[in-house]
Amino acid sequence: MFGAALRGFSLRESEHPCSVRWVEKATLVVGLGQLGSLFAEGLLKTGRPIVPVLRGEVIELALNTYDPELIVVAVGEDDLSSVLAGVPTGFRNRIALLQNELRPDQWLGCEGGDLIDPTIVSVWFERKAGKAPHVVLPTVLYGPHCGLLAGALSKWDLPFRVVEGEEELCFELALKNLYILGLNFGGLLVGGSAGELLFQHGAILNEIVADLIRLEQGLLSRIAPQGSSGAFARVELNPQRLKDALKNAIQADPGHGCAGRSAPRRLQRTLQHAAELGMELPSLLRLQQKLQAQEAQQ
Repeated sequence: MFGAALRGFSLRESEHPCSVRWVEKATLVVGLGQLGSLFAEGLLKTGRPIVPVLRGEVIELALNTYDPELIVVAVGEDDLSSVLAGVPTGFRNRIALLQNELRPDQWLGCEGGDLIDPTIVSVWFERKAGKAPHVVLPTVLYGPHCGLLAGALSKWDLPFRVVEGEEELCFELALKNLYILGLNFGGLLVGGSAGELLFQHGAILNEIVADLIRLEQGLLSRIAPQGSSGAFARVELNPQRLKDALKNAIQADPGHGCAGRSAPRRLQRTLQHAAELGMELPSLLRLQQKLQAQEAQQ
């Protein structure tokens, strides 16, 4: 329903009396799931026109009509690379990304060329159909279009904070990945809530987190050290700071569920990244073996 409503606003230049403003100030939102629609509605409430790009539609077709100030990419992790590859060169400096499992190597060296200074959103709230957003921590914003997205979050009364510099961005992205992946993988092993994982199964969580921190550092280290990407390649993550921040995040919402429907696919992606780096993650390999044994018994 919301996508259909948005389409009522995405009129072509000849159909709208304020067409110049629409062409120059429009925001493309690629993906109208729970997060994409939340940001789209928030931006609409700030008075910004929204042009939706739905699953299966080609971004370039919308760009033939509009000259958007911002392109918000809110697709799932498996779809991100193909979506970015479809963004023409002249628009690659206008992108905002708000996926989980997001890392700098996904916008540096991606098919079609690097994204130029993208705006990054590390979302720390959940939104489920028919329910108000549930906040864990303030959402983290980084990049040139923070102001626009902060305005959208404010319309939902959602807290946020802005970070600057490659080191802080990498820390925040790694922390969010530890939270999502650590809880998902721990939940696959022992079930329960985030608080139960931390306080009753801390040794299991610590093993998983140690492997994940090694992976996050490895994925940073494979970024080309020259040019604009060099600053990201030189970032050294602080393991203890990450562990302390993860503990604080879990304590902020100890009843948060651990393993959702996406957890098995997240495990596949994570082990694929490790294989690309030639890295073994013992805790995750044991988890994979456990899941395979369970499937064999069914």
